[in-house]
Amino acid sequence: MEQRTLDAGLQRLADDTGRHDRPRLERLRHRRRDPTVIGRGESGLICAGWQQNVGLVLRPRVDERVAGELARRAEQERGSLRIDAAGLHLEDDDCGGDTGIRFKPGDDWCYQESLLQRRRVAILGGGHCGAALTRLMLELGWHVTLFERRSDLHTLGTVRESFIPVQSFDESASRLRRPEWTDAVVMTSDYRGDVDALAGCLRQPLRSIGVMGAPAKLRAIREALRTRGVSEAELERIRGPVGLPIGSDTPMEVAVSVAAELLQMRGTQASAP
Repeated sequence: MEQRTLDAGLQRLADDTGRHDRPRLERLRHRRRDPTVIGRGESGLICAGWQQNVGLVLRPRVDERVAGELARRAEQERGSLRIDAAGLHLEDDDCGGDTGIRFKPGDDWCYQESLLQRRRVAILGGGHCGAALTRLMLELGWHVTLFERRSDLHTLGTVRESFIPVQSFDESASRLRRPEWTDAVVMTSDYRGDVDALAGCLRQPLRSIGVMGAPAKLRAIREALRTRGVSEAELERIRGPVGLPIGSDTPMEVAVSVAAELLQMRGTQASAP
């Protein structure tokens, strides 16, 4: 299907008549009843289900200004993109909801997508596990912010673009731009760092808070937070040990277990009524 979509796009770009300039919505059903005939609205694929594709040709002389403004707003994560039968539009409002996407089918169809990235994770601790998780979450397309006190760590070499140096992990969560859309994962190099990081996280409206560590360490962390005046209700916000129990050993295995749990949580949240 991806190759067919690319081929169709190339054909439309090569057509100079202008007949493809208006957006077109195509709904395809993936079910082949007759192997010799592909009917209208059918892809001919046997994988079941269906999908809707929007085809839109952008002309540099006509759409350069809109494309530039779109790139600027996307950088600022402000507003939303709307596509309908009339063309491409930029809106000042955000779509809202967990996905940031609205779709209205029918003759007056409309697709709208927020320019705010809602898949966000804050990683507190830039050691081997933190750096591995940063790389993996970036590969998965998430917005990643990595906090670490030690700016000279060699593990930060490949993740510098996501790295924010801090004097204390206690301040990390307060520096997040969108805490309400952010999952925090605490994996600092020591027990005191974890306690400071969690104390700061609990002061923010984060989507979730997880911490890496063995049960004995987690019990000590919770007790330390109680001595700082953290209530039992607030302690319930902390999830630990973070990650799915897959028998992870190496930093990348730990990263896979944590990433899998974040994806599982997001899938559960998206499907909730």
